[in-house]
Amino acid sequence: MRFAYFYMAEYMGLFATAAVMTVLFLGGFQPPYPYTFSATPLDGLIGLVWFGAKVGAIVFFYIWIRGTLPRFRYDQLMYLGWKIALPLAFLNLFATAVFVMFNLTWWQMGLAGLAAILGADLLVSHILWRRRCAAA
Repeated sequence: MRFAYFYMAEYMGLFATAAVMTVLFLGGFQPPYPYTFSATPLDGLIGLVWFGAKVGAIVFFYIWIRGTLPRFRYDQLMYLGWKIALPLAFLNLFATAVFVMFNLTWWQMGLAGLAAILGADLLVSHILWRRRCAAA
């Protein structure tokens, strides 16, 4: 029974994290299309459905990724955090400062952000591939 409580607490934390991510990054109860809310009970239901769908999508992807990818060892996580994620975070901070300084439009920022994400993905894939080949 202790293990069941532990497992249940882990999933409660997962749903709480997904709810916070929905509120902070996905717009909470608002639908992705333009919708004018009025004072009807149907609007509350629509908002609740959209919030639940967004939380459900985050939980689905989290469980999918956790079940698909292999677990990292502690040294691999430290390497990923310090050598890859921290420089990418500083690069993101620098790029955001440049966008704000030059007052770029939303589509220019979107294209540059997409290019940065693809470049970072290629860089991380290349680094991890080199480490795997060197270890073999």
